[in-house]
Amino acid sequence: MERMNKYRIGAFITDAVFVAVVAGILETLFASVMQYSTFELLGSTFKFTYSFVMPSYIIYYLFFDLVNNGTSLGKIIFKLKVMHENKTPLGLRKLVKRTLFKCISILLLPISILLFALTNGYTIHDAQSNTITIQNQ
Repeated sequence: MERMNKYRIGAFITDAVFVAVVAGILETLFASVMQYSTFELLGSTFKFTYSFVMPSYIIYYLFFDLVNNGTSLGKIIFKLKVMHENKTPLGLRKLVKRTLFKCISILLLPISILLFALTNGYTIHDAQSNTITIQNQ
């Protein structure tokens, strides 16, 4: 596997761990006020509660995309930078579009991982927003 792809995986894992810790703290703090809901399907009763994980991902990536030009904590640690395919900086619209597609790709994580592995670094969010991730010099 190419070195850049390893760095991208490392950056994603770093971001995922950070978001999971924050979401876990929020869920612990608000556990007493969060109610379980139940529903029945095919004779089975399912019990669920709401989670802070996806809202935390959206807020985390929107914050870093808007404030830090798409450079998250993971990208800072692994010295990566997001740019337009023609190597120009991204505008606000492009950053928001990329973030929304990144959150969709996180929801579809097994498919996203498979695409990334089989296509040597293809990501849904980069393809849809015409961006690339490069090593920051």
